[in-house]
Parts: sequence; C-alpha cells; structure tokens
Amino acid sequence: MATDRKYGSIDIPGKPDDMPVFVLLASDALSVGIIARYRNKAATSEKVEPTKEWLASLDDPEDSVMADFHAWQKEHPELVKFPD
Repeated sequence: MATDRKYGSIDIPGKPDDMPVFVLLASDALSVGIIARYRNKAATSEKVEPTKEWLASLDDPEDSVMADFHAWQKEHPELVKFPD
C-alpha cells in the first residue's frame, strides 16, 4: 500500500508500503491540464527519455489517460470541480 495525504492507503502492487503518492481524480477540474503538463515536461526533460508507449499512454487522443479523464469530465460536468 502506498499513501496519499488526502485519500490514505492505496494498493499499488509492487510498491513499498511507505511510498508516498499523489492522486489526481478526473473530477478535478485541473487534472487534464496537469497530466498534459507532466507529459510535456517528461518529453522535454534532459534527465529522462520516456518511451513512445509511455507518452501515448498519456496523450493518445483515443486511448490514453487524458482521453479517459476528458471523456469522464464531459459525461459528468456536474461533478467536475476545483480541488478542495
């Protein structure tokens, strides 16, 4: 189990119990932009070289984390809010 300060223990197989994590929910109005920025930061970093597969997992318009978040937000606009 990893630990998020807001949501508590989160089961992530293979990760240490004392590893902190930061969770973004699709209901967070800022989440899609944060994912895009994270992806762009990784793609332009001099310290890491993300794989094409990893980049696609974030931003492929039809099958990615951003597509999933964006679709959920469109389907549930009443639940999308700024973080509390």
